[in-house]
Amino acid sequence: MTARPPLRIPFGAEAWPLARLDEQPPPAPLLALDPAVASLRLDNFPYDFPEPPDLHGMRTRAVRLEFLLRHFQSFCGIWDKLRLLFLEAYFRMIAEEVTRAAESIRAIAGEHAGLFAPEDWCYAAAAPLPIAHLPLGGEEHVRTDIAFWFEGRLHAVELIGGAEPALRAEARERLRSAGIEVTEIAGAALRRSGAAALRESLPAPLVAFWRGVTLPASPFRLGSLREIAPGARY
Repeated sequence: MTARPPLRIPFGAEAWPLARLDEQPPPAPLLALDPAVASLRLDNFPYDFPEPPDLHGMRTRAVRLEFLLRHFQSFCGIWDKLRLLFLEAYFRMIAEEVTRAAESIRAIAGEHAGLFAPEDWCYAAAAPLPIAHLPLGGEEHVRTDIAFWFEGRLHAVELIGGAEPALRAEARERLRSAGIEVTEIAGAALRRSGAAALRESLPAPLVAFWRGVTLPASPFRLGSLREIAPGARY
């Protein structure tokens, strides 16, 4: 069987220079996604941190999630209010979902003799790609506010705020025609309800991200256990 070529997804730039996809290094963030990877999650995202995370200072899971939130927000502009708000609400939803589903996750964790706690499954959440330019085939790409690769398919999130150009509606239809699932979230609902709006709007697999994950992993697998502060959990 011939391996499928990677999906090249530029992100983090409003006007990504698509004609320069083959440049090395690329002029902006570029994800080469292996379609054989079923889901791009927080625990397997190819992070390129400006400097290694301080695991000694980031002992709690809440602090580590905050660190990842700021990392993904760094791909947005300072005036990208709705995208920044979405990411804050999304990471809050991750924490709330793990708490809400704690009993179900604890049943899975019990198979590992107490080695893991339900909170360890937070990193199984899908990794968000802000300002992603999704491939539609050939050289054609269409920008969306946030993208996910989960369970073998692309998901696009469009944040709707007030009057918008007709081109955006056309872009959404092009995404749908290419088989990409598109979720529209009103900016007013996001401002009003935050994480609750995402729970109501996002596809169910993106909300119940922990299902089917029998062994949690961490995005902070940096070095040996001796480099991790004693008592700090992944």
